[in-house]
Amino acid sequence: MRRRRLTRREVTFRGLLLVVSGATAIALFEVAVYAIEAGYGPVLPGGPRAAVYHQGDAVVGKRHRSHVTQRYTWPEHPDGHLVIATNNLGLREDASTATSPEEGVQRVLAIGDSQTDGLVNNSETWPNVLEAASQGRQEVLNAGVSGYYMWQYYLWWRTRGVELDPAVVLLGYFVGNDLMEAGGTRLTLQDDGSWTLDESARDLGSSTRGAWIGFFRRMCRSCSLASLMINRTIRQAPTYEELGHIRGEGPEERARHLAALRYCLGCVWQSLEQRWLLEGSSQRYARELEATAELLRRFREDARSEGTRFAVVLLPTKLQVEPGAASRGERAAELLGMEDVGAAFDDRVYADVTSLLRRLEIETIHVREALEEEHIRTGEPMYYDADWHLNVAGLRVVGETVGSALTESHHR
Repeated sequence: MRRRRLTRREVTFRGLLLVVSGATAIALFEVAVYAIEAGYGPVLPGGPRAAVYHQGDAVVGKRHRSHVTQRYTWPEHPDGHLVIATNNLGLREDASTATSPEEGVQRVLAIGDSQTDGLVNNSETWPNVLEAASQGRQEVLNAGVSGYYMWQYYLWWRTRGVELDPAVVLLGYFVGNDLMEAGGTRLTLQDDGSWTLDESARDLGSSTRGAWIGFFRRMCRSCSLASLMINRTIRQAPTYEELGHIRGEGPEERARHLAALRYCLGCVWQSLEQRWLLEGSSQRYARELEATAELLRRFREDARSEGTRFAVVLLPTKLQVEPGAASRGERAAELLGMEDVGAAFDDRVYADVTSLLRRLEIETIHVREALEEEHIRTGEPMYYDADWHLNVAGLRVVGETVGSALTESHHR
């Protein structure tokens, strides 16, 4: 029996039906993902809730948005999840912050990267632990921003920190990754041996092709999923979200770095990447150390001119505090082409930065010994295993140790 040939109207109708069905399915998928992310945080890369935490800054590169509350599923946290929230000034505080400090209360400003920002609830970050330990004598503001380097600490202080009029500024210097790219592209060594720092605002390129791609992948969850599936399976290529983080000279090194990032992102970012980039280049290591010295010198002089006490909290790495708990990092190190995953390089950075701070006569608060002692005493980890950030217990030790150090130095 011959099949009846469809009329043009029937073909058009069936085509429209197919389009409508596909669009409906995509719309239902989008609604479902947005509903899940509203309660549990991002479930796909580049999620809209992941995008609202940071915003571009023409001077510092990026900073926290204000009034953001974002939940993440986090199995290693005691609650199984954590909530990251910012206040009216984009600080990791639950309550709003006034521009001027309250009379009779000492204002302390803590600046740092993700180890200060904290992959924990607001009250569990080390600056907030420090504030709780002061029993109302101090207002400690957590201005940590994930992904910051030394040059961003300084420029954030210049553009946003000074106006908060703190009595004390604490710089949370993380040994695991703050040395690499200390000056970024902003700090330049001149032929005469002087340094110049570019503090000018610049166009962040919001209308570029990359920005549009990023926008659609944040807002279109189906697009993000399709990109992930195509690049991870068919093309065997990095996703758009990964492109901005891949390092290395040549295709082979970049492929190694991408594989390590996918295996243990936290292990790479919190220690291994810095060693991978700097260990084999004594010239680059020395240059980053010199850039660090210049920025710390400027920070010290600026703080003194404002009548502000300046101190550095030297934060060690997981490899230094828990040398026997780095099994996950062994595979990541192997993917990067490293022979071992020991703490020797981190120890070198720690010693060099300590020596630098002593030479600059900058007050330094060491927390490594307290973390090691607590780890040995309780047998509990001070860092997450799958991520290598300080965990709730570790941040509590840091906050209490910093509080004790500030009190002791005050009574001398």
